[in-house]
Amino acid sequence: MRGAYVVFWASTIYPADDPGHTTTSYNRIMSATTRDFRTFSEPKPWFDPGHSVIDSTVIRHDGEYYRFSQDDRGPGGGGSTPCGRYITEEKSKVLTSRSYDLVKECVGQGAIVGGEGPLVFRSNTGKRWYLFIDEYGGKGYKPFETTDLASGDWQPVADAQLPGKPRHGTVLPVTRAEYQRLAAASRP
Repeated sequence: MRGAYVVFWASTIYPADDPGHTTTSYNRIMSATTRDFRTFSEPKPWFDPGHSVIDSTVIRHDGEYYRFSQDDRGPGGGGSTPCGRYITEEKSKVLTSRSYDLVKECVGQGAIVGGEGPLVFRSNTGKRWYLFIDEYGGKGYKPFETTDLASGDWQPVADAQLPGKPRHGTVLPVTRAEYQRLAAASRP
């Protein structure tokens, strides 16, 4: 639906005949569209791989949408799930598609204990992409980088210095003029 916003979130869905939520279920990513943030389309599953997933984010590049989500199965993979608690990268030409193509599973594995809350953005200074993964347990964001968003080859940023323990955030581009106004307003 052109001219509309896509809103997405993680939700555990139970059957209508289970108001007490006693059956086994799991998180999946739901979506709805809106033009005015007052009325919304009927929510539909957007990403439901048959197991729990949370914390999706999406970025568009060269006609493709890249979706990053946390595989929310047990810590360290829970035995038969080697990518549990790591990030999955997928892509599609259609934002609202229910079938994205897998780019890479287990993003972050080997560099962090487990992660959630992915944040992806393009560098202002070149053809480089950054993926911040929140290493849960209080450590905060760990930055990764790539020069090819479609490759799924994310490498830890060795010399990154982030303030405090940033978690579950976003990066918005600002113009030089916007930056100067913000900087001026923050001065005593």
